[in-house]
Amino acid sequence: MFVFTLLVTAVAFWIGRPLIWLNFWFQRRTADYRFGLVRLRENAENVAFYHGDCEERGGLDYRFDRVIDNTWERVYRLIKLYGWNLLTNQTSAVFVG
Repeated sequence: MFVFTLLVTAVAFWIGRPLIWLNFWFQRRTADYRFGLVRLRENAENVAFYHGDCEERGGLDYRFDRVIDNTWERVYRLIKLYGWNLLTNQTSAVFVG
């Protein structure tokens, strides 16, 4: 049972460790996106005057795509971690019972 616990913990650590960096990058990318929105709001008159809406839209779309990509990476990693936890919980019930 002790070896099983060590193995399960090591695999859970291996699966869940990338979540630390994914959450860090999520915060960073959402902050970058919000900064882009605020910058656009502050410079909206200049953007409209110089017809820069397409370029600003492209920049915001790029930032938003990075947020969405990171979110999906986090979702997939969490599904793996939750699936592993469910599997080990069910398996441990067999050993205990």
